[in-house]
Amino acid sequence: MTRAIFDDEYTGPRYRYGLQNRPIGGANIPAGWIIWSGRASTEFRHGTLDYPAKLPEGTADNFELIFVGEFAQ
Repeated sequence: MTRAIFDDEYTGPRYRYGLQNRPIGGANIPAGWIIWSGRASTEFRHGTLDYPAKLPEGTADNFELIFVGEFAQ
């Protein structure tokens, strides 16, 4: 089992995605996101969310996530 990654502990690269049509929760987003990384956004109705690795294009599309960019802590 993979150890959970928490926003206040993670210092690696972040791949940010905008949540247009679905809020964070249950089956609305792919597994593996950085816990507590959800943030409000003026561009995305349900904010943004960070992952420690870039999601495969098909996965992001299936969950209606928009890639915003790569960021450092």
